[in-house]
Amino acid sequence: MENKVIQKKEIQDRLKIVGKRVTLPRNIDFCIQDDTLYLTVKLQGVIKNMQEDCSVFEGWCICIKAVLPEVNHVVLSWEQPANEVANLHYNRFLMRVASFLAEYSWFSIDGKHTEEVRNVQNLLNGECLYVNYPKSEAKKVVDEKKKPEAYRERMEVKKLQDGGLLAGHQLPVGLFDGKVSKSTSFTPRGASQVDLWQVVDKTLRVFELKCKDNKKVGIISELMFYANTMYYLKEGLIRYPSDVAVVKDYRNFKELYQLIAGKLIDKIDAVFMVQELHPLFDAYKKKILEILNDNKFRIRYYIEEIE
Repeated sequence: MENKVIQKKEIQDRLKIVGKRVTLPRNIDFCIQDDTLYLTVKLQGVIKNMQEDCSVFEGWCICIKAVLPEVNHVVLSWEQPANEVANLHYNRFLMRVASFLAEYSWFSIDGKHTEEVRNVQNLLNGECLYVNYPKSEAKKVVDEKKKPEAYRERMEVKKLQDGGLLAGHQLPVGLFDGKVSKSTSFTPRGASQVDLWQVVDKTLRVFELKCKDNKKVGIISELMFYANTMYYLKEGLIRYPSDVAVVKDYRNFKELYQLIAGKLIDKIDAVFMVQELHPLFDAYKKKILEILNDNKFRIRYYIEEIE
């Protein structure tokens, strides 16, 4: 007897138990065979920003694994871009795949992608990657209507600093190969930043903040990338450039750097700071957190709801 294959439409129909508006992205193919979920990310998904629905493979497979009890394993494949169209987003996509493989035993990739991912793993293991740092203060005042999340960040960072705790916002996480310069960019820089961070005892907490009009599965992939980057910094696999020690201090960065360089950070916590969650995440948040927290990096994920 042939094994039943559950195609994308049926998977989507089953996910709609939490709401009729739940839809799977057009540029990812999904199917389930036996106890394995197969995802294939099309070209647009591998070269798009990691918060786009068509790119966030981590978020979708974790949500589906939480909702559908028969899914025990996940196998990922993707369309590999030609050299001329490969970009910094694709490099970050491969970084995310490498991290996900290292964290979760139930996740694997199609064998044809092994070499590409191994090359990224070698960059990490060879301590070849560097991360950038703040070179200016963030704007103190932003328009709440035009940039509600940036406005809210400025409110929340003050709360995180209550009681004299070390905290800041807009911490860059652009990665570079060999040294930090425009010509050596490995992943997107500029807008690639941790929304908020805080140090409590020896734990570095990183936050991804979303207001109520921004309820996407992508929040999972974004926060995972930021938390993993901080984990690699803690472990010394990613480093800050040597000039950090003498640069001007912005956004409380220098004290954070000193804690990381001094090996004084023991743990990474990752916090979803949200007004509302995507319907799948909201309906299965307990199970999703359980899956997220069963990772080999010992990163702990939490949800913090804000008004």
